Amino acid sequence: MLIALKEFAVVILLYIPLCSNAFGQDSLVHHTQHYISVQSGYSRHMVKDDVISPLVYSGSQIPILLNWQMSARKGQHSITGYYDYVKLTSSITITSPAEAFYAENHNAFIKYSYNRKIVTFTQWKTSVFAGPELKFLLNQRDHYYNNYTHYNTGEFISSLELSFLVLKEFSKSQDKFSFRYNMSVIAYDMLNYLYNANVPKKLNIDASQNTSANLIKGNSLVTLNKYFEFQTELSYVKFINKFMGVEIKYCFQYYNLEKYHNLLYTRYINSQYLLGFMVKIY
Repeated sequence: MLIALKEFAVVILLYIPLCSNAFGQDSLVHHTQHYISVQSGYSRHMVKDDVISPLVYSGSQIPILLNWQMSARKGQHSITGYYDYVKLTSSITITSPAEAFYAENHNAFIKYSYNRKIVTFTQWKTSVFAGPELKFLLNQRDHYYNNYTHYNTGEFISSLELSFLVLKEFSKSQDKFSFRYNMSVIAYDMLNYLYNANVPKKLNIDASQNTSANLIKGNSLVTLNKYFEFQTELSYVKFINKFMGVEIKYCFQYYNLEKYHNLLYTRYINSQYLLGFMVKIY
């Protein structure tokens, strides 16, 4: 575990100077613009956690997404936070006389990305960007077999990702159309004491230690052969004046985490249909 921690620390230490240097360069470019957006709408979740059940659990909820963005001539910086809480049901869920075979799911992430402009198609006012992204993902579930018996599981993953952005700007307005694609390259997996493929045995909880100490045990560095994750975003912003716009967005997120030697997996899908406001600060 100590070796994995050192490897992950090296990755982050290499990543931070890159982002800091990029931020410093772009902050000196003229016509830098800052935006804040708030969005909500409809999210649909589907989870298949083989550790708990062979069934697919699904549900829908109203999420909340917050975003800060800095756009400059050479690139874009973005910080995004997301959260929702949803009740998941399966084909055997019972609602009466007492609920059984359902799950309560907390889903959240926060991510920072820097996208550097790599090519511009002037005739179409379209630019292509690429860069790194750092994401912290939490997906925590309580599976209820009945009112008295439930089991807690989930994923808490910090990942370094590749981010690609295609941005189309309209010449007669500030309106923007964009497509974003992110894919995990390397990740650090916590909460994997539940039959994770990278840990030789189940973690023995030490009651004398606090929760944080128990969670740190058994953490591991995972790559594409154990953890495959990607996220896409399709967005259109229509500005109604110089400082405010309406944004409509569709997001799709998928990941597949191996938990036990090519036998048990967690597969997760989240589709989001969002509507919100974007404000240009300066």
